[in-house]
Amino acid sequence: MKYKIKKSVKNIEKPFLFSVCHRPTALFERQAVASRFRFYFPYSASRGVATLPTVMVLGIMALLVAVSITALSFTELFISQGSAQSARAHFYAEAGARDALIKIARDKTYTCTTTDCYSIDFSTNGCSLLNDCAKVQVTGSDTLKTITSKGIMKSSTRTLVVNVTQSSSGEIMNAASGVLSALSPSATSTGAAPRGIVISADGTSVYVGNYSAGTVSMYSRNTSSGALAPLSPATVTTASNPHSITISADGTSVYVTNWTSSTVSMYSRNTGTGALSTKTDYATGGNPRGVAISADGASVYTANSASTTVSMYSRNTGTGALTPLATSTIATQSNPFAIAISADGTSVYVANGNAATISMYSRNTGTGALTALGTPTIATGVAPYSITISVDGTSVYAANFTDNTISQYSRNTGTGALTSIGTVASGLAPRGVAISADGTSVYATNWTDSTVSMYSRNTGTGALTPLATSTIATGAGPYGISISADGNSVYTANNSSSTVSMYSRSNGTVWMEVVN
Repeated sequence: MKYKIKKSVKNIEKPFLFSVCHRPTALFERQAVASRFRFYFPYSASRGVATLPTVMVLGIMALLVAVSITALSFTELFISQGSAQSARAHFYAEAGARDALIKIARDKTYTCTTTDCYSIDFSTNGCSLLNDCAKVQVTGSDTLKTITSKGIMKSSTRTLVVNVTQSSSGEIMNAASGVLSALSPSATSTGAAPRGIVISADGTSVYVGNYSAGTVSMYSRNTSSGALAPLSPATVTTASNPHSITISADGTSVYVTNWTSSTVSMYSRNTGTGALSTKTDYATGGNPRGVAISADGASVYTANSASTTVSMYSRNTGTGALTPLATSTIATQSNPFAIAISADGTSVYVANGNAATISMYSRNTGTGALTALGTPTIATGVAPYSITISVDGTSVYAANFTDNTISQYSRNTGTGALTSIGTVASGLAPRGVAISADGTSVYATNWTDSTVSMYSRNTGTGALTPLATSTIATGAGPYGISISADGNSVYTANNSSSTVSMYSRSNGTVWMEVVN
């Protein structure tokens, strides 16, 4: 069995292999280097010996120096002992992680989910004495597990977290980055017919717009495991038929487009609890679908499918309140479904479902006003339902519902103009598309076959390649999709089963992180 470990300490990554055969003293302990001091006493030129007063003074000085040396020696001893204890604790944590890897390699279903659920004693004292010990926990699914190993040496503890990707046969492998694995449990319930889904930038909250229920479901997110828990109360009301949802970068405001009532609802968000309150509705064009907010928080836009327009608003960054611009709308092509803004705030793109095009606009970063580019549109596949932009601004992707493809474009970061680089096949009837913040993965929800298509992305060209295992199952009728900013979690809003599917996302290989 071969596997790679990557160790991450303060954002510095260094590959290494470890073995319990390593001696901790040889690997980690630092020996204090004793300093040597010599004392030279002055002497009387006439007698060749030191005078009594000089001897007394120098004797006192020597005593003070000796005391200082003793204190220094004790300090060095304590530092050396503390360093050695910490180093041994780190070694024990590594050995515990390796022991768990062996257990997983022998039994792909192995888990031990209680905190510190099994111990390894490296002495005869027993772990209860907090000495020479590792305590280990193993959680996760058959294809993606997390080992938490805590090494203990007296007062020192070191904790390592190892993420392990396995093949279907149980082999520990270097998986392609971006592979999704369902959490356990794999889904949580929502209101009726969820469509839009969004995650707060701090990763602590998830919100889902429930089209038939006329509500937003609110969840707290465990930033370690990715699991969702409903808030109490679990929902807030919207206007009729909420469709898409977005959140300001500062986390203080959430906006939801309401299809039937032709409004956008604004909620203030408690950044501590994640709870939404103080709903205010603003008129839009007819039947708004998509909604987007600029990274600077100064502008909000809605894509209005019935009126074939984009509504443009300035946003009060203190209160979240919206004010229509003097020229409040700009034309799109037929049936605009989705809208996206580049991270630099200079470009806005709209996927036009009936026209099979993307409308391209430059954005005035001062006023928020949009202006159509000289070549205002570019062709997509049939019925583009959603659109996304890479964080680096070099790529744009559209999910084409009717012809089962993802359109790929390179973006001129100066002008905002798009150039087609072809399409890639998706599952049946893709609705949503999203890209990870690190730019290495793209995912699309497939409505008809209830799957997510998974792609790796060439960060140079923007081209997508389906992963070896190209799809993973969702709930019925997946619509919206969202990826946490840390890249560890992916969620889909499943319209037909009224659930949210929850996934952990692989970072590519066995990954070791020093937690403390």
